[in-house]
Amino acid sequence: MIRYIGVMNDITRIKQAQIKLEESLEAEKELNDLKNRFISMISHEIRTPVTAIVSSSELMNTYANRLDENKKAELNKRVLSASQKIIDLLEEVLLMGKAEAGKLSAEFEWINLRELVEEIIEDQKQTRLKDREVQLSVEVSNPSFKTDQRLFRHILNNLLDNAGKYSPDDTRIRISFSEYEQNLIFIVRDEGMGIREKDQKKIFEPFYRTKDVFEIEGTGLGMTIVKRSVEALGGSIELDSEIGKGTTFTISIPLGE
Repeated sequence: MIRYIGVMNDITRIKQAQIKLEESLEAEKELNDLKNRFISMISHEIRTPVTAIVSSSELMNTYANRLDENKKAELNKRVLSASQKIIDLLEEVLLMGKAEAGKLSAEFEWINLRELVEEIIEDQKQTRLKDREVQLSVEVSNPSFKTDQRLFRHILNNLLDNAGKYSPDDTRIRISFSEYEQNLIFIVRDEGMGIREKDQKKIFEPFYRTKDVFEIEGTGLGMTIVKRSVEALGGSIELDSEIGKGTTFTISIPLGE
């Protein structure tokens, strides 16, 4: 009887060791998949702006004496724009690295809500939102509140970038800010393609992109950064979406003192 129990204990330990080994192999596989997706994303997203920089620089060098001032200014603008895309991409990667390492923390300061939001919207209208109608509503008792400006910018910029990226031209994007129980509630609503229910829980995962948007540029990091930034501010994010009708993101952030 004692020998039988001993054999059963050995079998149990072997099974437990097998389970741990399988879990380790699965975790290693997920890590390798993540690394491969990261390398693929970086290669794809950097290629376009680098190509723009190289081609524009070659044109300026080769035809410097033949180009008029307007054409030179246009090429310079293209180089600056492409360079900024690379900087933005690297900043997203660095932010993700901090988040994954548990080192993403908020540095709070007083900001004017409307001024900051209008500045972000104006910047977006020069690029992603230039063919969109943007409606802004700010209904708060105090124009200033305490937050981390850098994280707040990442949240709103990524939400607006997605709203513009996945919505047809001439559609409307609504942005509203209000207060509820010492929380700042802000909502970004678009009239875009929508997100399938099966994809809604996965869009906050790093590098995840739905099959519907493979042909549209993007890193797959934007919504992950939004979620991690919101969490760093002590807030929460909710998603409501319907195919063909649009997507609404609702974010709640503590107003602080």
